[in-house]
Amino acid sequence: MTVNVTEKEVKITDLNQVNAGEYRISQCEFVLPQCFDGLSVTAVFNGIPVPLVNSRCYIPPLDSGDCVLGVYAYRKTNGEVELIYSPKPTVFCVEKGSYSENKGELRVPELFDFEEYCSLLRDYWQEIIYGNTLGEYTENATEKQYYSAKTLNGMYLKLQGGLDEISALVGGAQ
Repeated sequence: MTVNVTEKEVKITDLNQVNAGEYRISQCEFVLPQCFDGLSVTAVFNGIPVPLVNSRCYIPPLDSGDCVLGVYAYRKTNGEVELIYSPKPTVFCVEKGSYSENKGELRVPELFDFEEYCSLLRDYWQEIIYGNTLGEYTENATEKQYYSAKTLNGMYLKLQGGLDEISALVGGAQ
């Protein structure tokens, strides 16, 4: 995002999409007037102050909706802060979510991830739902519980068969 600042107003000249919750993703570059030379400058996003370094800063994490962007130019003398310029702020919209197709990379799950998930699922079913074995579970189960267990076992077997097929496909491709 490019922001032009004058003594009187803050104006966005090039606006990129800003998403809610982003941290150190979107950067602002400020074009400051000559009268700001030698002053400390801070951008303020919805009340969150961010000091400028070399006329740039990252936009802090924001909630979706309107964002008021202001700029303050000040001087520190003898520990005192003296506000010199406070131009009229501007407003831009922060989109919901933090997805941007220009940022980050998608990670495609590998076969190992799927196998690990299936293993955890199998262990969960064996220990929590079935007890140690399906036979032990069915001895004390009602008819409804027994058929539910059989259905879950069938789903597990289908899942395991699918895993074996995927393993064969991936193994054959390498």
